[in-house]
Amino acid sequence: MGAPRHITRALALLALVTLIVAVAAASPSVALVLAPALLLFGALVVGVFPGEEALARARSRRRHRRVRAPRRIARPVLARLVRPAGRTFAFALAMRPPPAALAHR
Repeated sequence: MGAPRHITRALALLALVTLIVAVAAASPSVALVLAPALLLFGALVVGVFPGEEALARARSRRRHRRVRAPRRIARPVLARLVRPAGRTFAFALAMRPPPAALAHR
């Protein structure tokens, strides 16, 4: 048989406190960053579930809504644009025009 549940929780809490002290001794900045997560973990190990009652109340107050089918969305009308192609496109993208000697070849 295993140890009673309250002894297991006490040992887990003791291990958590030891971990917090070790981290704080090694690096206080890391301890400050990890403090909220470790406190929440400690509460869960002990058996306290914060917000459980609030979640249950919110679920009981929730009204059931009818699920409606999604409506069909009309396709947008796209404007017809004439885009430059070929030489016009090349000249539009050019940083400077080509030299005159090469343009006549």
